[in-house]
Amino acid sequence: MTTPLKVIADRLAKEMGSWTSVEYRLHQDFRREAAIPPGASLYASYREDIRYVETGLGQRYYEIHSVPNPPHDETFSVDYCDGKLAANFFRRPGQAGYQDQVIIKRTFAQENAAYSCRPYPFNTYYVGDQSIDKAVSMATPLGTSRHLGRECDRLLFSNVGNNKSEFVYDLDAGTSQPLRILNYTNESARLENSPLGTWAAEAVERIDGHPVVTRFESLNNDTSPGGGHVEFRIRAVVDEVKFDQSYPKEMFWPKITAETKVFDLVKNTRQFPRTKPVAKVETSTGTPIRADAVEGNLPVAGIAIVLGLLLIVGAVVFSRRRG
Repeated sequence: MTTPLKVIADRLAKEMGSWTSVEYRLHQDFRREAAIPPGASLYASYREDIRYVETGLGQRYYEIHSVPNPPHDETFSVDYCDGKLAANFFRRPGQAGYQDQVIIKRTFAQENAAYSCRPYPFNTYYVGDQSIDKAVSMATPLGTSRHLGRECDRLLFSNVGNNKSEFVYDLDAGTSQPLRILNYTNESARLENSPLGTWAAEAVERIDGHPVVTRFESLNNDTSPGGGHVEFRIRAVVDEVKFDQSYPKEMFWPKITAETKVFDLVKNTRQFPRTKPVAKVETSTGTPIRADAVEGNLPVAGIAIVLGLLLIVGAVVFSRRRG
């Protein structure tokens, strides 16, 4: 027997509104299962260590440390939101000459109408960019299913995001917690049972009174003609979850120094670090040679085009893109 949509929505709204802050720490391992085409710049595997914090005031902190295998292109990034504006900090540890970079903007990370930028499993409480408790009223019940030995309510969400994708959610019949998600490019793919990606809980615990998925797996599939195989697999373990903690407001904005490259998309300005003065060198005639520092902080037009060449974004669960 399926649970009424109103009951599901009320349960989810209660869970989403039950904390003043939530923090996730997890690690996930990506492994490419399809053969890498000759000459393609793709990693066979890599690991991400993640820390995510969100408060009821709209403050957010999303840290990702990505180490590919072989570890020659390590990256470290943090997305911030102080409740009003957002910023991204990006670093390439160990790369000589690379300058830390900050981008100030109005939208958090890569969020858009098709995608909420939060780590899984927390992101399962969103459909596109909308919290699931608000999206449930538009869902189509598809009966029941089972996952992890539990009876689930199966719901269909259609026309999600700009690509009008379809998502099928299996929600625990007792708590309405998301336990499995199937992502389809369109209705035909769903009817043919050819998902673009799947996310599935492997373990659930109760932490501070909240149901929390502590281990999960994601698959991205090749749905092109002649495909039908798994392209890459993601296994993840949630190391720690905290609720209702206090955090300093400084945590939700990057620390910008004179050595930081800054692109401000809100004010339409940019700041380049000062060049370091070259040490004085005495010539045979005693004439000192010196390079003067160069001031940055110049206005820039068309800055978004420049950023397309400068900002490299890490991979995400479901290719960090849903719909």
